[in-house]
Amino acid sequence: MNRTTRRPIALAAVVVCTAALISRPAAAEVFDVRQGTNLSLAANPDGDELVIDLLGGLWRLPVTGGGAQLLIPAGSGIAQPRIDAAGERVVFQRWIDEQWDVWELTLADGRYRALTETPYNEREPDYSPDGSRIVFSSDRTGSYQIWSLDLANSSVQQLTNQAGDSRFPSYSSTGELAYATRTGLNSVLHLHLPTGRSNPLISTTSRRLSAPSWRPGGGVMIYSDRVDGEASDLGLFIEADEPIRRRLTGSEDVFVGRVAWLSPAEYVYAADGQLWRRRIGSTEREQIQLIAGASVDAEPPAPVSRPLDAIGPHPVAGINGLVRHAPSRRVAFSALGDLWLVDDGVLTQLTNDPWIDAWPDFLPDGSALVFASDRRGVMDIWRVDLDDRGLSPLSSGSGRSFMPRVSADGRYVIFLETQADGPWDAAALKLLALDTGTEASTLATGLYDARDLSWQGRFVRLLARDQNVRESLRRVYETDAEDLVGPGPEDRAVPMPSVSELPVWQPAGADEPYVIQAGRVFDGIGTSYNYFVDIHVEGQRITNIVRRGQLPLPDKIINAEDSTVLPGLIDVHAHHSSVSGNSLGSSWLRNGVTTVREAMAITREAIERAETWDSGRIAGPRLVISSASPPVNLVLPSRSPIVLGGSGVARSLSHDLAEQLQRADEPLSQAPPVLATGTIRNEPVFAVSPLGRSYQDIIGQLTASGTWLPSSLGALEAAAALPGADSLTATIDGLIRSTGRVAIGSDAPAVAYGVGFHRELELLAEHDVPNDQILRWATAGGALALGLSLQTGTLEAGKLADFVVIDGDPLQDIRELRQIEAVVRGGIWYAVDGEDLRTF
Repeated sequence: MNRTTRRPIALAAVVVCTAALISRPAAAEVFDVRQGTNLSLAANPDGDELVIDLLGGLWRLPVTGGGAQLLIPAGSGIAQPRIDAAGERVVFQRWIDEQWDVWELTLADGRYRALTETPYNEREPDYSPDGSRIVFSSDRTGSYQIWSLDLANSSVQQLTNQAGDSRFPSYSSTGELAYATRTGLNSVLHLHLPTGRSNPLISTTSRRLSAPSWRPGGGVMIYSDRVDGEASDLGLFIEADEPIRRRLTGSEDVFVGRVAWLSPAEYVYAADGQLWRRRIGSTEREQIQLIAGASVDAEPPAPVSRPLDAIGPHPVAGINGLVRHAPSRRVAFSALGDLWLVDDGVLTQLTNDPWIDAWPDFLPDGSALVFASDRRGVMDIWRVDLDDRGLSPLSSGSGRSFMPRVSADGRYVIFLETQADGPWDAAALKLLALDTGTEASTLATGLYDARDLSWQGRFVRLLARDQNVRESLRRVYETDAEDLVGPGPEDRAVPMPSVSELPVWQPAGADEPYVIQAGRVFDGIGTSYNYFVDIHVEGQRITNIVRRGQLPLPDKIINAEDSTVLPGLIDVHAHHSSVSGNSLGSSWLRNGVTTVREAMAITREAIERAETWDSGRIAGPRLVISSASPPVNLVLPSRSPIVLGGSGVARSLSHDLAEQLQRADEPLSQAPPVLATGTIRNEPVFAVSPLGRSYQDIIGQLTASGTWLPSSLGALEAAAALPGADSLTATIDGLIRSTGRVAIGSDAPAVAYGVGFHRELELLAEHDVPNDQILRWATAGGALALGLSLQTGTLEAGKLADFVVIDGDPLQDIRELRQIEAVVRGGIWYAVDGEDLRTF
């Protein structure tokens, strides 16, 4: 498809005049824009008009300030505009199809077209003085280098071939070409010579130099001079026998982009969310007023009305890790945390215990399965014989082992091992010789997001990610194994075999009716407690909440007269993996969290986890599953209580912002301008400035869209070693105070499961959010964000019996919420005893 025909939309923009906003789509909310995050700009040759990127669109603005005129719709992924010397065309970079391309707009007719459409990134374009060519940076050779495009014949020429990344080419009016190169810690501004060689102008290892812009007539240059997350300034360079270099700004959040010259003495730049005019010899700046407006999709998601305690039995949908033994036609898989075997259409349960068994693989003769299990407290590699069901451990590493794969001759097992809670962190690739019983040897370390592990003869193949590289890389490692025989790995896309019946499960609930006699009850609705309350529970539901003694009591009564009862806590953003084993669910419950949204989940694995916890086979919260990819050939039973989706919850701020901070090769200002839409399919990416700040444009989108914001303060505190973490915390604080739609999202395991949730609440209190508001965000707010408010989040008759019993008064001191005596999940009472949960 030609990219120029695609609709760029996530956000529709409107022009703001001095009067009211004009045309408003029926399903959109309009908001004013007076600030921009990571604005970049260009000036026309007369110096009376600017072209700016704002909200991912392209706008025209008088240099005297005022209402911005829309040239290309917001949400189009536009950044870094430059105007040709005739003032007739604008070239810019555009984020489309997960990459940057160079585009051009003709101002006279408003038409715009792609100049590059390669599989690579092309960005930071600029015109040659005569307008016949475009220079830009591109990673088409593996690193960013400077390239030239002849507009007459579309021929492309590579201009640089240096170590590291060369970025931000900039022409002077006299034809001098400057650009910035980054190699490790070394940052250099170069002058490109007609011979093809380059002359270094400025070099430093302490700061990052980029975005040079020549003054009209040449000889003087202003450039970006920053330390990511800590300082972002403008620098001045004057060509001379003894070149002059000095810093022009200080204590400003200067955005990364070329300045626009209005004259040899005056320039415009973007910082602190605004546009500023400044004379080259002055320390004073003059603000250019910006007035714009935009509309964002604000259609609220429908609440989940399907009962989360639907009576079963339910056939399992979480059938995970299917493997086939071709000679015998046997198929094995995991479901409900156990291993299952299908042999000639007959289903057999191989394990039946409270441990997590996962990632099975057949020995070549089909006599046994190798799998990962935490039955000794941590995930190790095990073997189960299919004849006598005998179990034996194969490994006992220091970390958590997962994804074992057996070689074609049955002599070796490869597997991954991590010290973390899931495969997203660093893992080691290990080789185990089954016939010697020796300790596993390490083939590789530092593998992130490792998956798709398989054998290819004596080689091992997997998909993994370098720590500082965005792309996933296909890796092949040679093992120490000798004389491996047999074919390469067979196709592991195994269809579910035909069986007479699937495993089934049924939601767990209280065995008999009971009453909790509570001294204080915070219902998640009001601002204070109700006192001396009886909470009647039957099955998984609250049947009545009344004043003490107003209804007859059942035989079973639980005395909580000295305690505080409040709704079960809800975490709207966390990440899980079977690598954590069976302790994962109890970690949440011990800390009073009864509902969790699992973000970017591996769908079938997450559904297996949800069914295991819902069935009560292993204690854990109820899950809302927000998949990394849509489920394939997966249809849940109509009455299944498993919830897929997650309504209008944004991605965790800490996840997005920390990812931007850690991209060594990406300036923070270059984050794709994806906008909030209030729907889970278009989760917003939160742009931050070089100092980790988001301005009114970002806050306005969130407010207007009605997107629920995960709080994420604890995860940022845990990442305090990252540059700019304090500024990022301040950004989130501002978003929290502005949006009003806040739910608690810990981004665990960036913080400890459950424990990090409580730290999140305490940090909100330290930011002067009232305790009653914090408790509502942690309960009713989470339920509203996930579309579950009809069934949980508040203590009301008819809702699920999810609540927490506290030995303390969290309205007076939020820290006392940690003093959990018991948690009730779907009517099942769990007494909290240190690291243990006891039911009765």
